[in-house]
Amino acid sequence: MLTTQLTDRDLVLHFQEGEEVAFEELYRRHYRYVTQIAYGVLRNNEDAEETAQDVFLRVHKSLPRFRGDSKFSTWIYQIAINRARSKCKVEKSKPTNNALDLEDAFFESLIPDDHLSPEEKILLDESETRLSEGMETLPELYRNALVLRSVEQVSYEKLASHFNCNLGTLKSRIARAREELRKRLDLKLVRGRVVL
Repeated sequence: MLTTQLTDRDLVLHFQEGEEVAFEELYRRHYRYVTQIAYGVLRNNEDAEETAQDVFLRVHKSLPRFRGDSKFSTWIYQIAINRARSKCKVEKSKPTNNALDLEDAFFESLIPDDHLSPEEKILLDESETRLSEGMETLPELYRNALVLRSVEQVSYEKLASHFNCNLGTLKSRIARAREELRKRLDLKLVRGRVVL
């Protein structure tokens, strides 16, 4: 079987018939995208990689019962979002070591930034924090589309396919999400960077 020429749906059917090589091809096709989705939520490469592995373990276990009511890519996208959110909740509930956090912040402050003054750097850091908090207040559908487009640079066409909507609807959702963030956070620009 030449798996690279099969659709995701065909690969799912082959896997359900016992052909493990079909799952390997699904993994190859979707691993990077699942990792990008997880990174968009978690903002940490190691956590994103770990979450992607967890997603594929769950997909492997659940795929024999997959009925195909939605596209495989839509299904795995939703699993990735849910697993990343779960991991995010677990990470937020862990106690932090403030001494280590301060040490990390100190060493990061030693890295020179040729483009920003200290005041601009502080303003940018505060803005990034408020922007992340503002993103959390957006409706889930808008937030997911905005993160994947603006942060992960996923194409409009691929996003429309994954959200199962037409291109115009997707662009409208992203535009509404951006406008809502501007209103909520009173966004401005400093040297081409968003600040509050």
